[in-house]
Amino acid sequence: MTEEKFDAIVVGAGMAGNAAAYTMASRGLKVLQLERGEYPGSKNVQGAILYANMLETIIPDFRDDAPLERHLVEQRFWLMDDTSHTGMHYRSDDFNEPTPNRYTIIRAQFDKWFSRKVRMMRRGMPNRLILSNERHSVYAWRHRRIRMRRVSFERYASHPTLNRTSNHPPTKS
Repeated sequence: MTEEKFDAIVVGAGMAGNAAAYTMASRGLKVLQLERGEYPGSKNVQGAILYANMLETIIPDFRDDAPLERHLVEQRFWLMDDTSHTGMHYRSDDFNEPTPNRYTIIRAQFDKWFSRKVRMMRRGMPNRLILSNERHSVYAWRHRRIRMRRVSFERYASHPTLNRTSNHPPTKS
């Protein structure tokens, strides 16, 4: 039986899984990332709005090559039930800032891109991405022991993404 040791195991290669794997790998942890789909993003069939400020703390130059569709200058919100609806529309030229914070994305394309960034971060490090459609990998991993080493969170807590206490952006005073 083969034994490999990892500092962290991340389940999923979507937005949150890739962000977690990228952040931990950039801080020197040995990471195993597991993805159920054929490739990262294969299960996503929708678009989304990306609010860029959190991604920018992890990958400052993401705008250079990320598959961003367009930046947004308006947003619409809808509340609906079975028989009625109401909505709000907000448009502002202030959203045309030099480095926009809101973009439309196609999740399947974006998740693939983000996963490539994670793999690039791993070069030279013994980290892994295992896709469940790889039959040989699934079979092989059933016959391996995966061990995690205990690490102190405080050692890695200085990263701005890891030490946030809220998902909300900081408010301006």
